[in-house]
Amino acid sequence: MGNAPTRQGPDNIEELEQICNFSRDEIQVLYDNFNRMSDGRSTVTKRDFIKGYRKTFDGGDARKFAENVFRTFDTDGNEKLDFREFLVGLSCKSATDLQTKIEWSFRVYDRNGDGFISRQEMSSVLHSIIRMYGIECNIPEAVAKMTRDLYQSVDADQDKSISFDEFKAAVEQNSVLLDLLQTKQTSR
Repeated sequence: MGNAPTRQGPDNIEELEQICNFSRDEIQVLYDNFNRMSDGRSTVTKRDFIKGYRKTFDGGDARKFAENVFRTFDTDGNEKLDFREFLVGLSCKSATDLQTKIEWSFRVYDRNGDGFISRQEMSSVLHSIIRMYGIECNIPEAVAKMTRDLYQSVDADQDKSISFDEFKAAVEQNSVLLDLLQTKQTSR
């Protein structure tokens, strides 16, 4: 006669299904993961997010890359993610349509949010990717060369900043800048 425990889920699941590319079951799984990451709180702090992100990568330091991802998810800039921000962020990160991927990727590279990607911003993101995967290389020289080569190929007007339009045109021709951000988990 006892009541079976009901599985807790987000209150607005129908609305969430409309704004992201996840099914009801996927949203529930992500909600459960969010709750574990947040220890049952209604928000995930940057520290919690980075800790959770780092658990999915063996052998590398995912902290800096996770900070970049967190920044793109934290749309209100309060240094916390509610479930909606978390879900929408994951939906953009894992999007299958090219326009959404390009927009999200641009925001990752545009670390200061000024609408342009500087050489320093690109270098910082590339460094974070290399560290995340624990790639052994002569990092300063290799990343400097990669940054220089990519930057020159993307900065069409050579004004030392990459606009969204330049970024979009470049990745439509060569998706390497998008591909670098499509992280593959190496769960511990």
